[in-house]
Amino acid sequence: MLNKSLQQQFVEKLMKYPAKTVFERHIYFINFNDYNHSQPIYINLLRQPVSRAISDYYYTRYMCTIKRICFRLNRAYTNETLNDCVKYNENRAHVCVSLAHGVHSAIAFFCGQNAYCEDYNTSTQALTTAISNIEKYYIIVGITEDFPRTLFVMEQLIPDMFKNIRQLYLNQNIKRILNYTERPSTIK
Repeated sequence: MLNKSLQQQFVEKLMKYPAKTVFERHIYFINFNDYNHSQPIYINLLRQPVSRAISDYYYTRYMCTIKRICFRLNRAYTNETLNDCVKYNENRAHVCVSLAHGVHSAIAFFCGQNAYCEDYNTSTQALTTAISNIEKYYIIVGITEDFPRTLFVMEQLIPDMFKNIRQLYLNQNIKRILNYTERPSTIK
């Protein structure tokens, strides 16, 4: 989450790029109008919720133990597996997919930079804001499990930026699969 000053710096930095620039980052929504700039084209990809939560849970631990970057993870939970967390919190298993355990709400990315956006106790307000922002500012919200279809939508809605992107991706994907079949010992 960025304070107002950091949001301003981010907006100013981004506005220095050429008009046709794709900027990819995990960042909570920022309303560029608040900083006297026009909105960029917002696109977001979501992952299947359970897969995303599991991945976020373990990625946060990896970053904390290996890279020594602990985000908001309570260090007391660093070595706890998700299964152990669920067993320990038998009647409150939902706490295992909270910020304290290193799992961010997907809602926060659409909601924005306000404190209530990542506070699980204000989820109704965060959800309402997120829906409003999606309706007003996001041209595409796709899903990673159907990435080729998301790319097709990008080609159709923003052809000057994403012409033939799906075919490029599919060609790259085939090469990646062939590499894995040539070296099966590298797959873990």
